Amino acid sequence: MKINLFGSTTPSGNELKNIIKANFSEIKVTTFSRSESSDKYFDFEKPDFQKIKNEMGNAVIISFSPIWHFADFFEEYIENFSKQGIKGVIVCSSSSVITKNYAYNNFDKNLVNTLKKAEEKIMKICTKFKINYYILRPTLIYGKSGIYQDNNIKLIIKIMRMFFFIPLPSSTGLRQPIHVSELAYIALNLSRSLWNKDKKFKRNLIFNIGGESEISYENMLKSIKRNLPKKDRGRNCIFIKIPNRLFTFLISVISLIKPKSFEAIMRINSNMANFTKASYFCEGKAKYFPVKPFI
Repeated sequence: MKINLFGSTTPSGNELKNIIKANFSEIKVTTFSRSESSDKYFDFEKPDFQKIKNEMGNAVIISFSPIWHFADFFEEYIENFSKQGIKGVIVCSSSSVITKNYAYNNFDKNLVNTLKKAEEKIMKICTKFKINYYILRPTLIYGKSGIYQDNNIKLIIKIMRMFFFIPLPSSTGLRQPIHVSELAYIALNLSRSLWNKDKKFKRNLIFNIGGESEISYENMLKSIKRNLPKKDRGRNCIFIKIPNRLFTFLISVISLIKPKSFEAIMRINSNMANFTKASYFCEGKAKYFPVKPFI
């Protein structure tokens, strides 16, 4: 089996590479990146299609790179070069397509529009050339792999270290955080299904995916704090619950200065869960938050 991997210097991409190296000697992974550690140098902004043409065939393509970059590259490559031997395509998008769909700040509106257009482009080209595909929309990604770390939980920990207390609304929405290793395993198992041409998973779908735990935002913060090293400053942070209306009033001034930040804080109240759980793709093995230590 052969996998062509784009985005190998992301936490999930690096984790996928490590998982295969440690457990699946029969799988060959070829990485494409501007990084010196990659097998094949490749720049989405200045793509050299002829240079990689002979490497692309007879493989499943997995991309953890920004989906808008991959979509433009993939369309041009397939339309003008070859689809020969491509066993399937697995691309990582984002649950922001759902969770930020009704945002009013321009940054989030543009992000949603960009994600949707990229997804549609990939689906269109795969349908045209009869290539099986999966588009993954992970929810809150966390964790690290080697020197690579996702910024979601990292930012929360940084805030906890900076402030002695953090105000929270009395009622917070649900979250379903997914670890980088879970996302890597999902991509791996879907790629094996494509390669083996089995019927374990239906083809040509978008999967909205999350981890095994569905927990409130408040409990997620408490779990993060509890799992920090004993002498970490973040363990001293206190969460103070205040009525939701008072919380909204206190942060309302932020909407005038940074509307993007205001909406991000307001989403603390929103439910961002009920996605397909990672265990569905990983042979039923449940992994509860946090899968691994944060530090």
